[in-house]
Amino acid sequence: MLRTLLHASLVVTLAAGLAGCDNIDESPFAPPPPNYVTTTLEGALARGGAETRIFNVTPTGTTVTVTATITGISRQDEQVPEEPIVVGMALGTWNGAICQLVLVNDSARAGTTIVGSVTGFGSLCVRIYDTGRLETPISYAIDVTHPGPPA
Repeated sequence: MLRTLLHASLVVTLAAGLAGCDNIDESPFAPPPPNYVTTTLEGALARGGAETRIFNVTPTGTTVTVTATITGISRQDEQVPEEPIVVGMALGTWNGAICQLVLVNDSARAGTTIVGSVTGFGSLCVRIYDTGRLETPISYAIDVTHPGPPA
């Protein structure tokens, strides 16, 4: 009888304790959420030219999103073009020597975004290039949002 009462008391105590905890993590070994950082890459692009910019993705243990957005693009001669400036933009992996393009948009304009997913850490790259449509040099700004070092 004492053993049954003790067992029932333990069950009631555990149930009461668990009822008060609404913050139970079902997976105590889940990695922390990634700390996203945004890096602005700026530069100039000549007619027929291309630029590759490298950035590092910090390991997170899960699949994460990487985005590259052209936030600004303008002619360096300050003339306002009649039509939007069109360039190529790509997102890829950096192998130490070249940017292996994975996601490519040959008709990118200001506001164009490329979104990709990565599962590990390493060096990635964003490339902006003339697709034969530039008549004069341009200035550009690209925001790259990716997992960075833990906060």
